[in-house]
Amino acid sequence: MKRKYGVSYFSSRDLRHFRRDVEEIKDAGFSYIVHTFSERDMEFYSESVGELVKLSKEMGLNTLADPWGVLRLFGGEEYSRWIYIYPEIRQRKHDGSEGYGACPNNQRTISLLEEWIDKVAELGFDGIFWDEVHLDDIACFCEVCNEYFIDEYGGRMDLAPSVILREFGASSKRRLLEHLFSYAKKKGLSNTLCVLPNASLEELESYIYLRDLDVYSLDPYPVVLKNNFVGFMEKYVPYLFDKARRRGLTTELWVQGFALKKEEIGYIDSFFSLIKNVKVDRVAIWSFRATESMSYIRPEEPELVWRKFIEYTRRDGRAD
Repeated sequence: MKRKYGVSYFSSRDLRHFRRDVEEIKDAGFSYIVHTFSERDMEFYSESVGELVKLSKEMGLNTLADPWGVLRLFGGEEYSRWIYIYPEIRQRKHDGSEGYGACPNNQRTISLLEEWIDKVAELGFDGIFWDEVHLDDIACFCEVCNEYFIDEYGGRMDLAPSVILREFGASSKRRLLEHLFSYAKKKGLSNTLCVLPNASLEELESYIYLRDLDVYSLDPYPVVLKNNFVGFMEKYVPYLFDKARRRGLTTELWVQGFALKKEEIGYIDSFFSLIKNVKVDRVAIWSFRATESMSYIRPEEPELVWRKFIEYTRRDGRAD
């Protein structure tokens, strides 16, 4: 079975520009596209994004929606309006200060994410790319979470050791994801979960066993792993992906196509060398044309990064 290639896209909401971009994406051998769909997109660009999705599918690309920065629970360089409209859903840190993202156990959080899923389904996406769910601390310490914690552990969070708090934080994320996965499935959407590999091995492995998950994804970016990139790729990726395959899941890895210095571009060669003997069903790059449209994290040489990655999509025979 041939490996599939994917790319994320947020460069433009203008259909005229996207017509050109999607031609390049298709010609490069990609088979799926992850469109970011933020709260701002949902409010102001829904029909525009729907047009991009329609054209993507006409080009034969599978389409996934990314909750980019939604409620600041998911990864992405985008602000959340909802956490200001509904301040009561804000996470609380261990010291009582206000967190940046929304509480995963708050019912309002869940309702807002259900509304987001409803819109994704309405726009015709094939699935959802749940991107890097995270907390601002090892757990959320709001009163809603305290009530959950008392039910599960028999005491308040402020008396619990960090090992228990950390597990509660992870279980809060899993509880939310399972609900969202189930809701999305009922809407006819597939579920891909991308887990940032800065968590413990136990937590990374635990996500493999979530109900209604279709694709288990990791983004072992050097910018996150620093000096642990090779070790993670050699040891943990094969281990986790073997577990995922046994679970019946598709596996996916992301390549860092942003924030690379010119002398770091060879990392892409290292990446593909390291996965030669690892069964990876899908490989994707963040993002289109190496994120050249976003100066904040644009590589020093985005054209070189993009062309380096495309060498592999073509070398693997995925493009004519």
